[in-house]
Amino acid sequence: MMSGLLATAQLIIIIVICLYEYQRKSASFFLWAMCLIMFGFVHFSIVLSGNSEYPEWVLNNASLFVIGFCSIYLSTRFIILRNKQAIRLDTKAFKGKWFGKAEPLNSVDKSFIRLLSIALIVCVGYISYTLISLSGGILSTSWGTYYLYYSGEDYFSFSKIIYIFFLPSATLFFVAAVSKRTKLMIVSALIILLFVMISRNKADLLPVLCGVIALYVYRKGTLSFKNTVALILLGCVSVFIVYSIQLYRHIGSLNDFITTFSLAEFTNHIIDNITSGEGELGLLKVFYHFVYINNDFPGFGEGHTYIRLLLVLVPTGFAFGLKPNDFAITMGSAWVNDPSNTAFSTHPTLFGDVYANLGNFGVLLGIFWAVLVYGIDKLIDRNNVYVKLALLNLITGNYVLIGRGSVYNSFTSIVYGSIIIGGIYLIARIKLTRSPRREEQEYVHSRMNS
Repeated sequence: MMSGLLATAQLIIIIVICLYEYQRKSASFFLWAMCLIMFGFVHFSIVLSGNSEYPEWVLNNASLFVIGFCSIYLSTRFIILRNKQAIRLDTKAFKGKWFGKAEPLNSVDKSFIRLLSIALIVCVGYISYTLISLSGGILSTSWGTYYLYYSGEDYFSFSKIIYIFFLPSATLFFVAAVSKRTKLMIVSALIILLFVMISRNKADLLPVLCGVIALYVYRKGTLSFKNTVALILLGCVSVFIVYSIQLYRHIGSLNDFITTFSLAEFTNHIIDNITSGEGELGLLKVFYHFVYINNDFPGFGEGHTYIRLLLVLVPTGFAFGLKPNDFAITMGSAWVNDPSNTAFSTHPTLFGDVYANLGNFGVLLGIFWAVLVYGIDKLIDRNNVYVKLALLNLITGNYVLIGRGSVYNSFTSIVYGSIIIGGIYLIARIKLTRSPRREEQEYVHSRMNS
């Protein structure tokens, strides 16, 4: 009885936060929607079914921890934000038809979109060529080749630096979609999909998945029953796609995939993986394990993830020992019970990561996350609408990853990606051949013709 009440309470409070962030048009809606999918619904179903390998007290403690963390987060958000809108998104593009006439652009915005296009083509082209060359052909590419290549590269290698540009430049899809540049939107989506086919990295598809969902979320006012059903369907499709990429990754090479599976067999395998509770929807079991052992692992309870966040701009090798090693690997060692592990990492959802960092005191990090979300929304809320859209797409995608527990890497992606988008915009503003007067006349003329 008590387990069911606690499981229901944690589910309700996560849903309340999702509704709150949706109504405020905060990018963190994606973070909490992911927490709802990865933990809220799955934990609720496990408790009600009684189908868990962990005792009841573990499930109850997990519920209580989540309730405490969410209550503190929501209270802090009420105090900071009150009734204000988190991000100003009052553009005609969101309110008009899905594929209407393209929005007119001034020369700076044209330059910004052009530079995003160039960055995306160069980034995808270079990485794809490298992986295809290493594999001996596009049909021989595999996740193993991708992983071994990048794990063996130095921190400041050209390949790793150019890969940092992928997510910021892939925001081109969302920028093109909102500004109704249909051809550019389709081309950018195809480039991203081709890249995912080669890299097998689920995160690389997030600019498109989150872009499509954001197109729906930010054009709607209140969350009606119809809107709720549509968002649930989009979420289900996204989960199916993520599991598809995961299965595709583990099959081997592209040639193995083509010759091994029919579409029906592939679909059946995906459904089996989802319903078995393995893969992404099974990550909360890692959180349960930490609760069961009372966080009694080397390096736990010391706030390592958050120390690393504070030193995000300082590479570990240059931090004079102040920056801890990757805590995701520390958690991986605890999960597989291998203290000698130096490569395997795990992500136990945001709640599990918070618990592993500070134990039961981790509920107080609800204050940290409420403040951080407020600051990130302010970062997104730029005056230039296209920079705003690029930052929104970059950050919503990384919020999804944070929700599954990949906190540090995703925060790093937000920081460096935001710097890259800001840098591209500054370059776009450099006027070498056009006078401000000519630019103003050109913009007014484009508006008159629209």
